[in-house]
Amino acid sequence: MTEVSGGDEAFGKKIVELENKVALLEEEKGNLQLKVVELEESSGDVRSAPDFVELQAKFSKQSDLLDDQVKALADLEKEKLDLIEGKKGKVCNSSRHMAVLWLGIWIWRSRV
Repeated sequence: MTEVSGGDEAFGKKIVELENKVALLEEEKGNLQLKVVELEESSGDVRSAPDFVELQAKFSKQSDLLDDQVKALADLEKEKLDLIEGKKGKVCNSSRHMAVLWLGIWIWRSRV
């Protein structure tokens, strides 16, 4: 019984860690978007500027990292639900559907 509890704690810590990484990546993404807007306002044809190309590459990389973190978080949440289901027997279908729905909404909101 203690092993399962320790596993739950480890999952919880991993989820918090991934959520923190997602928040940092979202902040970095926002900063990069702000720099792009500032560059667009400061010059007419920014898309050919070396700074813009570099910022665009950084933005793309941050966006990819963010997607990876969100996917990893979703996988951990699913695995956590599977462990809970195994620990407590069958979880009520409506509860599981609500958890999956909540996770989908959270992922969608993190992309907006």
